[in-house]
Amino acid sequence: MGADFPTACAVGYDLPPATRAGAAPQDWKEHKQNKLVLFPIRLDDAVMETDRAWAASLRRTRHIGDFRAWKDHDPYQKSFDRLLRDLKA
Repeated sequence: MGADFPTACAVGYDLPPATRAGAAPQDWKEHKQNKLVLFPIRLDDAVMETDRAWAASLRRTRHIGDFRAWKDHDPYQKSFDRLLRDLKA
């Protein structure tokens, strides 16, 4: 993926009101309903290295599930369990 959308799957992010100008539709839904709709997961380091405003907001405001080690059972299971717990909350 390119610099405009680093490789981090948004399974979500919710932007603060000041940065919502370029926000995706799910961000407005999250704000309106005051609940999380999508949950971010990390597949590589791009979302941590980019200077894009939405990524910086995401890093500050959300837990980003770390799935970089998806081929290794234990780290994958730990990240998956956390994601599943957050989705059930």
